[in-house]
Amino acid sequence: MFYGWKLLAAISFCYLVGVGTCLYGFSVALPALLADLGWSRSEASLGFSILMLTWGISAPGVAALINRTNTRTTFLIGGACITLGASITYFTSSLPVFYIGTGLIMGAGLSMTTVLPGTHLLAHWFVRRRALAMGLFMANGGLGAFFIAPAMSQLIAATGDWRVAWLCMAISGVVVGLVGYLVIRETPAEMGQHADGAAGLTAAAPAGHKVIASAVYKTDQDWVLKDALATRFFWLIVFVACVATSASAVVNAHLILHLTDIGISSLIAASALGVLGILNTAGRVLGGGAGDRLDPRWLLGGGMALQAGALLVLITSASEFATYAFAAMFGFGFGIYLVAMTTLVANYFGSAHYASIAAIQGLAYTVVAASGPLVAGLLYDQQGSYQISFWAFCALSVVAAGAVAAMRPPEGRSGHAAPSAAATAE
Repeated sequence: MFYGWKLLAAISFCYLVGVGTCLYGFSVALPALLADLGWSRSEASLGFSILMLTWGISAPGVAALINRTNTRTTFLIGGACITLGASITYFTSSLPVFYIGTGLIMGAGLSMTTVLPGTHLLAHWFVRRRALAMGLFMANGGLGAFFIAPAMSQLIAATGDWRVAWLCMAISGVVVGLVGYLVIRETPAEMGQHADGAAGLTAAAPAGHKVIASAVYKTDQDWVLKDALATRFFWLIVFVACVATSASAVVNAHLILHLTDIGISSLIAASALGVLGILNTAGRVLGGGAGDRLDPRWLLGGGMALQAGALLVLITSASEFATYAFAAMFGFGFGIYLVAMTTLVANYFGSAHYASIAAIQGLAYTVVAASGPLVAGLLYDQQGSYQISFWAFCALSVVAAGAVAAMRPPEGRSGHAAPSAAATAE
């Protein structure tokens, strides 16, 4: 059996557990935390913003750690960080310590155990079925919301203690670190296999020839970071990612609070978050399946258009039906976006330097996205409403969908890119 599928299952499980407990668990625990500790929404939201900011800022360091050691060691260290950060928060009522434990330490741990190392591995293990593998992997972030968010909500309600959420986070860190360390192998060569499990896929193609294995553009060159930074595509994808991830961060941090503000019951609100998660999962799976046959940039544009429509529904209606419609549209759109974005980077820049290129992109858009929950919280504290925040992201999502039309595969520079081993030459 091709070991890549076992690897995919292992890192997908780690992604589900880590993001489900640490990200969505934070969201469902926030109302109880505020009621217990008396913090303002902007104060508590700053913790979420610090977590997101650390997640992005630490990405280049994570890429360097992967390149210096390996991905399995990175997972082990990341799991330990999640456990340490969650344990610190569990025993404190101090706002600064909360920022350190949840924001800084857990944020770094998530960066070491989720998207960057996972997609780095998949870029090496899969070529022809890269989008499918990316989609199946990314789907587990949505499954974390669907399964873990409602379970955490019920657990908090049963115990009457928000701290139990951070206990679950601490346990998840142990699980993620150990599973990753025990199962991960860096490349197919370590197992005596080829990418996608097919012999002959690693035969080199002459530089400058284009890929003709499918209608989807896949470069035959491995771009170095310096050359990738000089392309227009790199910065266009960063802009789109800034909009998508900022909107998602605001929704994750404030959706339940917003829905209860407008009269939606806490049960319906938590269920809507679960619907968002399962449709997010569907978007990632279907986007992954389509992304090996349809160029992912068109999927990217469709995902951003769905996100804009979802926010419009959230703004203009306060019914339960509208709540579920928003959750379905937003979840599906973000799921498609996420798979399309990660696949595009690997397809357009190659796999050899994927971790370094994706890390700089992650740093750029996460710095912007991290400010979203804080700004939304400050606006709420001043105006008693999230309307301005939601309208702004609705408009920006429309602009981002239009920006996709300007995307073209970057042209390589002679002497700066090595031929990709995965290409099929014309």
